[in-house]
Amino acid sequence: MCYTARYGIDSCNYGEESSALEELIGEKYDEIEDAVLLILETTHRCSSMVENLNSRVRPYLDERQSVSQKTLGLLQFYLNHKPFMRSKHKRLVNKTAAQAMTGKSHQPWLEMLGLAGVKRQDA
Repeated sequence: MCYTARYGIDSCNYGEESSALEELIGEKYDEIEDAVLLILETTHRCSSMVENLNSRVRPYLDERQSVSQKTLGLLQFYLNHKPFMRSKHKRLVNKTAAQAMTGKSHQPWLEMLGLAGVKRQDA
């Protein structure tokens, strides 16, 4: 269905491909097609999201060393709870990715890790 969706709905190719799929799937075809088309419509299909992730992760990783799952988990936690300093969308400024996705505020990330009472020792 995803492959068929690349054709325009009014094209002959779309009609041929969707007819063949409809024979295979049966009477639930329209319901499934609507769901798949909605998912395709709402899914971002751009490399800019990957580039954004790479630009956020790159400063924390060393290209010459392998990275453990624990390190990746901590990095994921940090990036999800670090506030955006600037954004094209004003509603995201000074909010974390976790706040933007859930719409709920959370406690500071050091407190979430149980490090709120830890004080820095001077050397």
